[in-house]
Formats: sequence, structure tokens, C-alpha cells
Amino acid sequence: MEGAFAGRWIAKTATMTSRKFEELLQDLRYALRMLRRSPGFTAAAVLSLALGIGANTAVFSLIDAVLLRNLPVRAPDRLVAVGDQQFVNGLSLGNERMDMVSWPVFRELRDRNHVFEDMYANGRTGQVTEGAADTTLHTARLVSGAFFHVLGIQPALGRGFEAPDADLPGRTPVVVISDSYWQRGFQRNPNIIGRRLLVNHYPLTIAGVMPRNFYGDIVGANPDMWIPMGMQPQIMNGRSFLDDRSACWLQIMGRLRPGVSLEQARAQMDALLRRVMIEHAGAKATADDIRDIRTAQVFVQPGANGFSSLRSRFSSSLFTLMALVGVVLLIACGNLANLLLARATARRREMAVRVAIGAGRARLLSQLVTESLLLAMMGGSLGLIVAFWTSQGFLRLVSGGPVPVPLDVTPDANVFLFTFGAALFTGLLFGFAPAIRAARVEVAPTLRETSRSLVDAGGRFSPGRMLVIAQVALSVLLVFGAGLFIRTVRNLQTQDFGFARENILMLQADARGSGYKPAMLATFCTSLTERLRSLRGVRSAAFSENGLFSGTDSGDTIQVPGFAPRSDHDLDTAYDRVSAGYFETIGARILSGRGIEAQDGLGAQKVAVINQSMARYFFPGQNPLGREFRINNGKDAVQIVGIVQDIRDHKVRGEVPRRFYLPSAQLGGPALEAFNFEIRTAGDPAALTELVRQAVKQFNPALRVFNISPVDEQIGDSVQQDRLLARLSAIFGAIALVLAAFGLYGVLSYNVARRSGEIGIRMALGASSGGVLWMVLSDALMLAIVGLIIGVPAAMLAGRLVASRLFGLASYDAATLFGAAAVIVCVAAFAAWLPARRAAGTDPMTALRYE
Repeated sequence: MEGAFAGRWIAKTATMTSRKFEELLQDLRYALRMLRRSPGFTAAAVLSLALGIGANTAVFSLIDAVLLRNLPVRAPDRLVAVGDQQFVNGLSLGNERMDMVSWPVFRELRDRNHVFEDMYANGRTGQVTEGAADTTLHTARLVSGAFFHVLGIQPALGRGFEAPDADLPGRTPVVVISDSYWQRGFQRNPNIIGRRLLVNHYPLTIAGVMPRNFYGDIVGANPDMWIPMGMQPQIMNGRSFLDDRSACWLQIMGRLRPGVSLEQARAQMDALLRRVMIEHAGAKATADDIRDIRTAQVFVQPGANGFSSLRSRFSSSLFTLMALVGVVLLIACGNLANLLLARATARRREMAVRVAIGAGRARLLSQLVTESLLLAMMGGSLGLIVAFWTSQGFLRLVSGGPVPVPLDVTPDANVFLFTFGAALFTGLLFGFAPAIRAARVEVAPTLRETSRSLVDAGGRFSPGRMLVIAQVALSVLLVFGAGLFIRTVRNLQTQDFGFARENILMLQADARGSGYKPAMLATFCTSLTERLRSLRGVRSAAFSENGLFSGTDSGDTIQVPGFAPRSDHDLDTAYDRVSAGYFETIGARILSGRGIEAQDGLGAQKVAVINQSMARYFFPGQNPLGREFRINNGKDAVQIVGIVQDIRDHKVRGEVPRRFYLPSAQLGGPALEAFNFEIRTAGDPAALTELVRQAVKQFNPALRVFNISPVDEQIGDSVQQDRLLARLSAIFGAIALVLAAFGLYGVLSYNVARRSGEIGIRMALGASSGGVLWMVLSDALMLAIVGLIIGVPAAMLAGRLVASRLFGLASYDAATLFGAAAVIVCVAAFAAWLPARRAAGTDPMTALRYE
């Protein structure tokens, strides 16, 4: 009995499923026929959705590549990043925050843990040269021997390298190159294995070539080569970090053992770090040291997405952009809903006939929703093509230059799912209401209506007009936001930086990496500066440790007699070491005393120039000239000989930090590996770039030059995120205006067609063409003004959400609001012009005859 019942139930279910499937196929075939019969309607709906969904998909592709996509390695979910700089603190010791760890600490963590199968360390080499006389710079990474094993990647050609030999100093003089470098530098020569490269003038043998889709473990970087960690002293010109516990320069990744959770790994690594630190401190540890050790932590986080500085740099900007393109999609959906509403009105007689011959309203609803979903999927498919086409352009904007960040923005499963979800959401949400409206047709009254009365439904605030008002209000958000971001970039770039930024060319050269020993650095800097000063078109030249917007900075905890700090951070102060004539070269004004001069040599009185912020902070209401403070843990006393105006030389935002400037010739001479040379030119600094490059080559053909560019370009690089927001918000604002204008045009054209009889009567009774023209234009302006009334307060509220990204203007800036409103009104007038002209050209006799 039960078996028979189950059989009947299964048969009935199968029959119902088959019937539903057949109905779905019928709905799809009918929808395709109907859409083919209305190519204009179909094209308008699909193109609107393609713009909205395509813009969303393009931005999501960037978010996916930067934030969501896993590394293309074996079982990425078992990877764990330790001390990654994108996470909260990295390796923390008390109040000190270290993003990375030293090689000795890494070895302790690797050899003594029980939660990882293995671990590897990854460190920068800086850019390297390849060849004896080649000064072309390449990117390289120093990695420990377990690098390829932990990631589960094998070279496509040749072999990799393994521990322990790869970790022993000088034991493994090999290099593994990337597929792109193999193509670019060796034209995919299959006999490349065994060839020798001179990397930073040291011979290495090519052991392998990595697969085409492998870019390493750092998102947004594409190293040309990977070198064993044991070769670090040779590659970095004799500077060994392998025994230095204080040199924290390594990122760490590990692969969890089977059955070990992330929390277990975090707990053991914390405990292990404390033991290592206690052993290292030994009997010298003070009570404060013990307290700090007890709070020390290694931050252990999932490593499936790899390491990336792009996440901290661009995540907030990308999510802001995602919100902006979400508004664009809503405006596009408004067009879809408007088109479907107009189509539903035009098809009322068809729906009435179908009901009259027996079609159920649920069946009609299913048919109409199928049509809207089909339109949405067509728009989503075209939007995916649009996204594929535009994502590289967006990537170039994110990169801030002609060469894009090496990110793979090719659509993957995440992107396809996002596009499908967006299309499904659009089709259901904005197609359902028009479908219900069409399915609720009254049979008898509708069949008695004439073709003219079929389109008479509507009013001053019909659903279509309300949708246009909503589109205008949303457009205000985007146009106002674009205006705020554009003005922010302008304010950032035109603010007072405290120095004469015009006509300054910056040169950054790597002296230590080019073979100069510490004792030779002072002579190197002085000689190159003199060579640069002698060039035609150069007014003056100087050099400094950190330069202007170079990406590097220095700081120290100082001691100021008579100043009572409330915490250790109250004594933190930035500093730079500069040559004689530095302030004169960059055009900074000395407010009191003097600057750094040639007399401030190695055997002279140790002096410093401080900025206004430091003078106000440590010497309020006092004259600091002649006063002293101590640096280098109190070992050196320096006398203040001058006060310079605050110079914004590293960041375009925030307060200018307390800073002092030391003579580069004192305190043992220059100590850095790379130096920044500031060159004051008589004309356009960019025009002297090649001349300076040739002069450096003549000075020393082997000298590695990291960068030669005007300081204005480097300032521009520092506002990269702000420029990204400004450019993309402007693009999305323009798209929103086009979509809103299209929606307004459609509603007005529909109204003109609906009111053609009324317009004919008006003109027959003496109404002028100008009067009819104004009637239609005023209707459009009324919709725009209502939209502005709604949109302006919403824009002011949204402005408060992005206030932290603004500079030099309030989130409710009146000028930007007025400009946005003016743009909206102009676009509304433009969109209304063609329907208004068509109405004004109506022939009264033709209109009345039709009526």
C-alpha cells in the first residue's frame, strides 16, 4: 500500500515538474518572440542594464582581484600569514609595532613550532640589475628554501631550490625566473636552464622558470626572479641581515598541519614568540621588558589571499566606488522599470484578451516576469562584456600611471556569480511591479477602450514620473560626490606645501647597491651634487636622506631639557639629514636663525634646524635658538641654529609632524643606501630628465637610479587614491546622467504621444509653438526640481559619510551643491528638448483627425 502511494506521488510530482518545465520553455519562447517584435524597447532596456551591471562588475573585478581571490596554489585555505603588514599590528612588542620579522626570529618560529608543516620567509631585495653593464632595474624577492614547497608550486621548466642549502649563506647561487621575464628577456628560449645571470654584479645560475599564471605570494606584484635567502649578503652587496635580530624585513607564510586550526596556530605562535624573546633578553631583561614580553603577539591570519599592501591602500576606495556604482545600477533599473511600465500599458488589450480566453492571472504574471528576467540576463551578459572591456581601464586608473599594477582582473567564478546575482536581482525586483500591474487588467473595460484611451492612464505623479524623480535624486548623489572628490584632489595638489614646488627635479640613486662602501658615501653625494649643479638649465642642487615625497622617512625619540613628556610618544620626532643649501634649493623659508651651511662639517659643532611645529611643541612661547636637545638615545647633543617653516614633504594630508634637520656631513656622514637629490631647474624640470640621466651615466655607468621625476609628479602619486575616486566618480556620474536623461526623455516622449490630441486642440485654439515648447520643458524642469528637493538633502547626508576623504571643503559645500544642481537642470532641459520640439511641431489637423 505504502509503495503504491509513493509511486503515485512520484509520478504526480514528475508530471507536475514536466508541466512546469514545459510552461517555462513556452514562456521563454514567447518572451523571445515579443522582444524580437520590439527591437527598440529591447535595445534600450538591455543597454541601460549593460551600463549599470557592467560598471558594477568592473569595480567588483578589482575588489575580487585585490581582496577576495585566492592565490593559484595548492590548497590555499591551509596557508597562514604571520606578521603580514595588511593586518592589524603584525609582530607587536609592547608599544612597538613591527610588520615583519628578522631572519633569526623566523628560524626560531619555524624550527620550534608544531602547528605548521613548514614555513617560509619572503623579503625584498630592492630593485636589482641583470648583467655587467646593465642599469635596467628588475624586481626580485629573496625567499627561504621552503617557498615553493609550502605554496605547492613546481617550475614549468627546470627546478626550484630547497632547504636547507638554500638557507645557508652563499651555498646556493641560483635564481628562478618568472614566465613574464622569460618571455621579455629571453624570448622563451627553452635552453635557458643553466645560463648565468649577473644579478647586482653577482653570478647566479638560472635553475627554473615558473608557470605562466604564477606571480608569487604578493598580490599586485610580479617579481622577475626569486633568489635563495642564503644569497642575501651577495645580492645586497655585502650587507648581511641573516644574523641581525633587529633587522625586521621578512614576511612569513606557513602551511597548517592536518587537523590544526587557525586558533591553535595563533596560540602556539604567541607562546613561542614569548619564549624566544625571553631567551634573547636573558639576564639583561628589566621589569618593563618582561611586561612587554608577556603582551607580545604574533598576528596569525588566513593567508589564502596572499600578502598585499594594496588592501590597506585601496580597500576603502574600492568599497566607496562599489557604493557609487550601486547607485548607477539603481538608476539603470529605474529605466528598466519605466520601460516595462510603458510596455505593460501598451499591452493591456493583449493581456485582457488572454484573460478572456481563459489564461489565469498567475500565468500572465509568470510570463511577464520571465520577460523581465530574460531582459536582465541579456543585460547582464552584455554587462560582463562591458566589464571585461573596461576593467583594464579601471586598473590603469587605480595604478595611477600608464603601466597597470600587475593584477589579474580576468573574470573568475566570483565575478560570474556576482554578475548573475546582479542580473537576477534586477530582473525580479524591478520587473515584478510592472508585471503585477499588467496582470491586474480589467477585461471588459479594457476591451471597450480605444487605442488612444489605452495609453491615457497616468497622471502628474504616475509611477513612471516618480521613477524619473528618483533617478534625478540619485544622480544628484553621484554628481555631488564627483564634485567633492574632484575639488578635493585640486585642493590637495594646490595647497601650500611650505616649499617652492615648481621647477624641482628629484633624483633617487642607490649608492650602496652600486658598490659604494660606507666610507665613500660622503664623497659620492658631494661629487654627484657638484656634477648636477654644473648642468645647463640647473640653478642649484642639494641632497637629503629622505627627500620630498620619496616614500621614505626617519624618526627618533629625542630628549629635550626642561620638557616633561606625558608618554614616550610625546618625544617621537621625525628628522632628515640634508646637505648645505638644501632649504635654498627647495625654496623653504628660514624664519629665524640660519639653515644648514657648508661650515657644518664633521668636526664642527653639532647643529640642527627645527620646523615650526617642533618649535611650538617643545618650546612654547620661547626662543629655541641656541637651545640643545639630545638624539641617538641621548648620546649626541645638537644645538638649534635655525627655525624653518613647516614643510609638507611626505604627506599631503594631516598635520605637519615635528621635524628636525641635521647636516648630512655630521654624525659620521650619510648612512643610508639610497639618496635623494633635489635639483632646482630654470625651466620645466621634465625637460631636463634625459640630460640628468645622461650626466649620471657619465658620472658612473653602474650607478643604479631608482627614479628621476619632477616633484609635482611625486606629489601626484601621493594623491593616487583621491584621483582614483575623483576620476571614477566623475565617470559614474556621467553614466548616471546619461541614464537619467534617457529615462526623462522616455517619459516625456510617452507623455507627448499620449497628449497629442490635447496639444492639437491647444494649437487649434491659438496656442503658439513656443507655448507648447515651454509646456513640455516646464514639465521636465518640474520633475528635475522635485528630484533636486529630494536629492540635495540626501547628498548632504551622504557627504558626511565621506567627510574623512575630503580636504579643504565641507561635506555640505554649497558651491559644489549648486554646481551639481545646475548640471542636473541642464541635463534635464537637454533631455526634454527633442520631445518638446516634437510637440511644438505638431500639426493640429493631423492630431485632431487621429483623435
